Amino acid sequence: MTFIFGAFSPTPARAANRRAVDAIAQSTDAALVSIVEIDEHFIVGWTGASFEREVLARSASLHLLMDASLYNRRELEASLLSSQHPLAEITDVELVCKLVAQGSSIFPDAMNGDFAGALYDKTSKRFSLFRDHFGVRPLCYLLDGASVYFASKAKPLIATPNANTNFRLNSLAAYLINGAAFEDHSFYEAVRAVRPGTVLERCGASLKQQRYWRPENTRIARGIPDAALLENVQDQLVQAVRSRIPARGVIGAMVSGGLDSSTIAAIACAGNRDRQVHAFSVALPVGYSGPARDERQYIDALARHYPNLSVHYVVNVSRDPLASLVGRTSFQGGPPLEDTGDSDEDLERAAQAEDVDVMLSGLGGDLLLSGYADSYLAESLANGKLGRVFGEFRRRTSSGESTRQTLVQGVIKPFLPWSILRLKRRMMAQDFTRHHALRADFAGKADFESECIESGWEARTYRSVRDEEIAMIRLSTQLGGWFSDDLSCQNSKISYRHPLFDKSLVESCLQTPSHVKVSSGFNRMLIRSTARDFAPKQIADRLDKGEVFLRYNEMLRPHVARMRSELERFRKNEIWKSIVDQEKIEEGLRALDSDARKDVLVVSLKLWRPIALGLLLCPRT
Repeated sequence: MTFIFGAFSPTPARAANRRAVDAIAQSTDAALVSIVEIDEHFIVGWTGASFEREVLARSASLHLLMDASLYNRRELEASLLSSQHPLAEITDVELVCKLVAQGSSIFPDAMNGDFAGALYDKTSKRFSLFRDHFGVRPLCYLLDGASVYFASKAKPLIATPNANTNFRLNSLAAYLINGAAFEDHSFYEAVRAVRPGTVLERCGASLKQQRYWRPENTRIARGIPDAALLENVQDQLVQAVRSRIPARGVIGAMVSGGLDSSTIAAIACAGNRDRQVHAFSVALPVGYSGPARDERQYIDALARHYPNLSVHYVVNVSRDPLASLVGRTSFQGGPPLEDTGDSDEDLERAAQAEDVDVMLSGLGGDLLLSGYADSYLAESLANGKLGRVFGEFRRRTSSGESTRQTLVQGVIKPFLPWSILRLKRRMMAQDFTRHHALRADFAGKADFESECIESGWEARTYRSVRDEEIAMIRLSTQLGGWFSDDLSCQNSKISYRHPLFDKSLVESCLQTPSHVKVSSGFNRMLIRSTARDFAPKQIADRLDKGEVFLRYNEMLRPHVARMRSELERFRKNEIWKSIVDQEKIEEGLRALDSDARKDVLVVSLKLWRPIALGLLLCPRT
């Protein structure tokens, strides 16, 4: 992957821009850094690209720096009929530069892919930053007077001269409760993110932001047969997967055994039967007899169905679960919320061992393709569609869900005001990943929760499937920039691609009426219908999903002394000390010897989050 960065000033500022760019470059710790000075206003750099044409293109007065993977190149080529050069010989960034040079008013909305970049018009001194529809490619910026410094990650920008290195408490609160620093904020006061689907433009001394894509503007299709709508979504899903597979290189897929990732891997195998596809999955040790379970039986069934699928299992056992966390010196966006048993790093190493070039993932399915039957029942009832309500009742109860659960979750709960639900959640402390995580488990600051609420996100209940899907799309784009060392960052040569975060596919889903999306007890009709064409029946018809949860307590007990040493170091940091309640930390340490069924809560809430927060605030040098 490519890490891009640069500096722009509307007034001549070559020396200041160069100092900023050099500081960013040094903070990347990359072995090879390329820097190009366009003029006294604009200096850019990058790491990870093997040659300049991959990231930098010029056309007349335009200069375009872009980290991108385009999935609709043929459509873009068709709009450049006047080009005098063979389009097959030019790079993606050169193709986009030609599109902009022709005066396209739909840039960058016309692009379907993962991208982030900076565009500079040398004649008008117009400068803009832009980011893809879902924010898969990260892009951050920092304002220093009239100058704009930008980079693919937030932390290198703090190295620039005059940068405010203070942490933003609201962002820390939002992250520890919800998993993200919301909107365009980062963990630093000075650094912001370019929002997904947005162009940020500086012309002269002014800075303006323009959204070029809003999912809520997608209209529901009317008067089209349900079968045609469903077929359209299926076609878009297949196209989204196949467009992300390069003509050359080694293909990999993250396969959990669930519906989304298995369907994507199956589509990849079906369309590339003469090529080997490598599947990577986390599994329990052979012979394991504890309470956890993995997905081996489903993944093996997929491999039997497609002989060109080669499965690589990573056993989710870590001898020292603190090693990878404590040994890190920096985090891209924020601390990991909980330990994954080194599985992410192990999967990465396994993929690198097979020389994987492109890795497909099922990320986004839960957010974008679920169907949300809970809201659908209330929506149908509100619209007087009693037949649909009873039909969905029958489907859900026949799949094993109780009538009482269906009634409460599907009808009563969606009609309750969201403020009442929030009050109940606080009183019952049932949502361990939000307010309860701070109020009851490790935080000591009473008003820290209010700082999170001010940051902009509260879990709500929606009466419409469409409203809930749009809300989930917004949430997913908020998570994309700051969630963790995400799979789309510049950690290796592997290009991680997420077919479910596809503009055309998502628009097709939003055009589809609710009743087409909601069928079966697990509310997965859009993806399930495609799975039945590509995946084994054992996978396509499954209604459950297993997770690999090992006994974290048992793995952590030998490392209590090391944990205490780190916690003692964190106490010297005023921010950490103001947030964390020491008595609750001691309670968490004592809980390591308690009931193993509380493993996940003990690790992720009482101990893991304050340790990860400490490493963010007090990195080892």
